[in-house]
Amino acid sequence: MKKLLILLAAFVSLFSLSSCGFELGFEPAKLYKFSASLKYTIDNNVFQEEPEIKLFTSYENMCSYFDEYTYPYGYGSGDREQAEKDILENIDFEKSNLFAYMRQEGTGSILHAVSVIENNITIYFYTPEIGTDDMAYKWLIVEVDKKFEFSELNIKTKDMNERQAKHLYNTFASEYWF
Repeated sequence: MKKLLILLAAFVSLFSLSSCGFELGFEPAKLYKFSASLKYTIDNNVFQEEPEIKLFTSYENMCSYFDEYTYPYGYGSGDREQAEKDILENIDFEKSNLFAYMRQEGTGSILHAVSVIENNITIYFYTPEIGTDDMAYKWLIVEVDKKFEFSELNIKTKDMNERQAKHLYNTFASEYWF
């Protein structure tokens, strides 16, 4: 019986150690992010069920869209001016476009990450069991190769489990999640 307990303890220890090397399962892309609501959802008091998806081919194209169609959403971890500054400093629009995804959500507690492999874009979500009671309008913007037209992009969404979300949060800098 003692040998069986020792064997069981060794097995549990080995299993626990092997889970320490848990991989996220995808490589998150650097995000340019901010919060801004769409004017028509606010002006018409409607909930936007489908995500807003855009492909910006120039800095000016992006800024004019946000000026015309969005309201700033103020505070916290999604400052538009900083995102625009970072984009201007880091994106070469001769080689890249920007893919923008916005989804209106019932809580600001949802964690997001985006993976870009060639023309395949996957938006990952983690929704905790308990969230805050606030609306969230999160814009996730990632760099994509200019050679792909909008119609050539394969866009999908995928849930993250709690373990992946913790790994993302604890391993990657905040520029890789929102």
